[in-house]
Amino acid sequence: MNKDGEVALGSVRIAGIHHPEALRHPDEEGREPTVSGCNQNLYRGSFQQQAGCGPCTATNLLDYAMQQYLPGIHALNLPAFIDMMHQVWHYVTPGLMGVHRTWQLADGIDRYAAEHNLPFHAVRLDFPTRRAKRPSVDAVVRFLSDGLNGDSPVAFLNLSNGKLADLESWHWVTITAIFRDSGGELQAEIANYGILSRIALGTWLHKTKLGGGFVYCRKTPSSWMGECKK
Repeated sequence: MNKDGEVALGSVRIAGIHHPEALRHPDEEGREPTVSGCNQNLYRGSFQQQAGCGPCTATNLLDYAMQQYLPGIHALNLPAFIDMMHQVWHYVTPGLMGVHRTWQLADGIDRYAAEHNLPFHAVRLDFPTRRAKRPSVDAVVRFLSDGLNGDSPVAFLNLSNGKLADLESWHWVTITAIFRDSGGELQAEIANYGILSRIALGTWLHKTKLGGGFVYCRKTPSSWMGECKK
């Protein structure tokens, strides 16, 4: 990474989802998709397009988890995925401040999973505004690695962009992999508006003023599922 926080060439992959192609949904004719994951501009309403990054990212996590744990019932094409985006909106619903807390997204995922009898639940890690309460970079890397190596994309809430020009503030994106560049700095590959790119996540962790947090889906033990059904 250079002094301006730009991602350097040459890096070592730390962790990543196992099937990145699962984020791509063909059209109704089966043509090759041009986007990876959710694009909030595909919502039908103008407010949804403006404020839909939270439910959009939650849809990425839910659809990917369904493909891994319950193949065949996920969104098989882009129109079905767009329909799922609108379903998830009712579980992860932005208010006047959007979806600005990790628990809001995690709770929505859990309610969607419970109501659809899906065998996974959300786990989260907050990165608070107060620096004294923030987890260490190593703790963040462990959390991200647990999610990605467990084959779940990670939802990333960024309330202030830490001077990263390629990342808008007050926004959710989907992390699909993490890397160390040649200088040892932490990078993340993200899906944002359906486009894959890399950001200097280490810079964000050190420079963000308002913080944010992370959420991923973890398989629920069968004993938990039994308790939930009682």
